[in-house]
Amino acid sequence: MRRKISRNLEITAHFHALTELRRAIYSDPQHKWRVKDMADRLHLSEGYLQAIYRKTFGVSCMEDVIASRIRAAESLLQYTNKTSLQIAEFCGYGNAEHFCRQFKKLVGKTPGNFENGYGKPPLAVNDPTLVLFFHKPSETAMIYPQVSLIYPEKRPAFGNRP
Repeated sequence: MRRKISRNLEITAHFHALTELRRAIYSDPQHKWRVKDMADRLHLSEGYLQAIYRKTFGVSCMEDVIASRIRAAESLLQYTNKTSLQIAEFCGYGNAEHFCRQFKKLVGKTPGNFENGYGKPPLAVNDPTLVLFFHKPSETAMIYPQVSLIYPEKRPAFGNRP
């Protein structure tokens, strides 16, 4: 069953499930995501999942996993004092060198250069530009901070780093 929304977008019977999967990937970047597990979660074959995921979102499911991990790493590098090794482990990378290579490939800078370019924000509670994002309270005892601080006017869109 397909329903045309526009020329380029078709809503399939799996659209909702794919959207939920994508939300889960971005909500939990440290999870050990594998195509087989994602396909099993949606009761689809691996090949079919990969085909409809790419058709729906324009990227493969593993490209989204990597993008979610790098996006989380950018935030942690900017707004925490965690080391690159701690951030790599938190974001689901077992190997810090692999993390650094993927980070540089997607962002254009090494994690160290990226962090130095942005520095750490001041922790001013009365700053009106401060926006708080709370992350899974059950995991706050881990490396991830209970609250990450985002200054919207200083945070360019993902992938458009100077």
